[in-house]
Amino acid sequence: MFVPIYKTDEIRKIDSLTCEFQNISSLELMDRASQCLSQWILNNIDSPSDRCYFIFCGPGGNGGDGLGIAYYLASKGVRIKVFLYAQSTEHCSRDNKAMQLRLATIGIGVELNEQNVRPESDHDIAIDALFGFGLNRPLVGDVAKAAEAIQLFSECISIDMPSGLLSAPPYSPGPGDVVVTATHTLAVQLPKMPYFLPETIDYVGNLHFVDISLVDTIEELERVSVMTDSVLVSPERRKSSYKGEFGHVSLYAGSYGMMGAAQLAAKACLRSGAGLLTCIVPQCGYEIMQISVPEAMVMTCSGKSLDTSVPYNRKTTVLAVGPGLGRNQETTDAVKSIIEYANQQRLPIVIDADAIWHLKRLIDSSNIVLTNAVLTPHVGEFDHLTHRHESHWERLQTALEFARMYDCYVVLKSCKTAVITPQGDFIFCPAGNPGMATAGSGDVLTGIVAGSVAQWGLNQLSVCRAVMRHSTAGDMALKSLKQGCKSLIASDIIAFMS
Repeated sequence: MFVPIYKTDEIRKIDSLTCEFQNISSLELMDRASQCLSQWILNNIDSPSDRCYFIFCGPGGNGGDGLGIAYYLASKGVRIKVFLYAQSTEHCSRDNKAMQLRLATIGIGVELNEQNVRPESDHDIAIDALFGFGLNRPLVGDVAKAAEAIQLFSECISIDMPSGLLSAPPYSPGPGDVVVTATHTLAVQLPKMPYFLPETIDYVGNLHFVDISLVDTIEELERVSVMTDSVLVSPERRKSSYKGEFGHVSLYAGSYGMMGAAQLAAKACLRSGAGLLTCIVPQCGYEIMQISVPEAMVMTCSGKSLDTSVPYNRKTTVLAVGPGLGRNQETTDAVKSIIEYANQQRLPIVIDADAIWHLKRLIDSSNIVLTNAVLTPHVGEFDHLTHRHESHWERLQTALEFARMYDCYVVLKSCKTAVITPQGDFIFCPAGNPGMATAGSGDVLTGIVAGSVAQWGLNQLSVCRAVMRHSTAGDMALKSLKQGCKSLIASDIIAFMS
């Protein structure tokens, strides 16, 4: 359900344990990895007769994997050229040198520190095996020039990690740092943090996990993980089920000119499986909601935006507030009243969009209680709520502190959305696509989170299930669109929730 994201030293420990438990040497593990990686390439990349793979190898384990890939591709009759970047062949790791000797047995030579590498045709592909997940300083000298040469190829396959990405926080490259931009990154079984951060994800390209049968028994030293598809599996409903068993959501949303946000959140909430939904909107939105979402009940307060006259449905089991609220003092007072009501009744509450803007004002001026809350900000809203951040990793640390301080969940929306729990867990969603960076997508997520909590309670699994459902529906919607990311709209996400 959740796969841990390990640090460099933990991955080394997993490699060591694999060798110990499976009674193999580190060279045999490298050979296995090389076989699996080369097989992925053979299975997934066309190799016309005029295509040559230019394999760029470093002096360590990642370079050893590249040399092993070269061996197996050459053994299948694939054209290759191999380049090694090191002080000398003697300044390479033991297993790397063993892989060099193996290549020599089939007549494949290795060019050392070649600086004038260029593709020979448009079909040629670069394989980047300079440095994997373990690099702790920027690329310089010959290796930096090699990384720049890799970018001359129309397609690049990085092994485990695009060379130049760092293995320690904040992970993001500095100004002027040389980093390979991959077409494909072949992850050696385990997820790594740079796969999920906005400053690094564009270097990763299309991510593919290649299983090499590593052991999975290691104590988790940090509570960082990534969701798997199994979080989407929910209990089957009994034949005798009735709507009251699946929660009653009260959605506080909308203002003059922004009733679309309320509609999107409402439809997503119902599509997620909530049993009942009451929408509380300003009077100007009454007819809009009654007509556009006939499955929902509607209550109103006077005016063009919510104010302190907001009504409460005594049968509510979950509240959600934020989509399309607008920003004025009366609405700030309404948000405060809604949050206080949730606390008094000990009800879960989802807080999003404009409600987060109002929450900033409330935190600055009063002792607000957010126990039983799920906040769903995008990075701009979160920075407004807290402070400006220099990197997304820094932002995640602030989110962790915030979740612990206020005993709440934070769903930090980004290219790979993260769920941060009050207990101190980071859980990344691997799904999602750039097309979801569109108006209303966050309102859809608000509705899904509210509906999920209504059915399964406020817990880590229900929040993660909502995030994963939102992202996978977005991916399914994208596949249906001929124009790709640019034509995806929020309503498409709802349509593919079924």
